[in-house]
Amino acid sequence: EWNFASHHVSSMALSDYYVMAALGPFIVKKDSGNINLLTDVYNIFSLDSGLLSTSTVHSIALSNNILALPFYIAIDENGTINGYNRKLYKYNGITFKELTLPASLNGIHEVFTHPADNNGDTLFITGIDVNTSGYKIYRSFDSGANWTDISYSSASTFLSDVDYSPNW
Repeated sequence: EWNFASHHVSSMALSDYYVMAALGPFIVKKDSGNINLLTDVYNIFSLDSGLLSTSTVHSIALSNNILALPFYIAIDENGTINGYNRKLYKYNGITFKELTLPASLNGIHEVFTHPADNNGDTLFITGIDVNTSGYKIYRSFDSGANWTDISYSSASTFLSDVDYSPNW
């Protein structure tokens, strides 16, 4: 059932082609036309995702291409918006695949894609270090297969957004 009224917008992502919004278990893709429930709304539980029915999409990032694929979502499987042990998934248009996070993170808080990367290979994630409880920023150039810590060494506040140059 497409009951959007009971869900608030938990995340939004932009590309040159679309705005995507996460509303609980729904992801809505919007361009300049009307929303088509068959092609523009993803119910993450009806896509053979294997995700728990209590899962909530907390963060979304999409590729800057006409298909908006792949896109990435950070899921809180407990159904809460304020949790920090979220998992990261990649949706390629057919299936969701859970990505392996850096071992030093206790889940992630946000996921971002690079605005000039049409393939969606360059990702940024933020999360809390399991050893220091400090905030970390990681970057991947290969869709999350490998991660590099790019954190500022004494970060004491949580990163809630990323700004980057499309030229690198």
